[in-house]
Amino acid sequence: MWQAFCCMRPILIVITLLSSLALCSKAQESPYFVTYDHHLEEPGNLEIATSSTMGVPRSGQRFYFAPYAEFEYGVTGRWTSELYLEGQSTAGDSAVFTGWRWENRFRPLAREHWINPVLYLEYEG
Repeated sequence: MWQAFCCMRPILIVITLLSSLALCSKAQESPYFVTYDHHLEEPGNLEIATSSTMGVPRSGQRFYFAPYAEFEYGVTGRWTSELYLEGQSTAGDSAVFTGWRWENRFRPLAREHWINPVLYLEYEG
């Protein structure tokens, strides 16, 4: 009996360590997924778009307006780069620049396939 326990001891230690790692990994933020289709901007084309978010005030709150501008450029047929500039304005306050975001999408496969993967890289500042 004792010999069987000695042989099982390393396995029990590994199981304990792996389960403790699983508990620690749950402390991170939940995964966040963005899905894009595989169509990218045409090479040499520049697309400019604007969008905004508005908050309708309840009693005692102020109106909120947050616009952003998007500049999307087709670098090559398989690479699109985008720059987002974001701001915010609250009624009774001044408008502020709240940040920027740079996104890049790369399509590793040149031709159409059953699955067309796109690699996505983003940096926020």
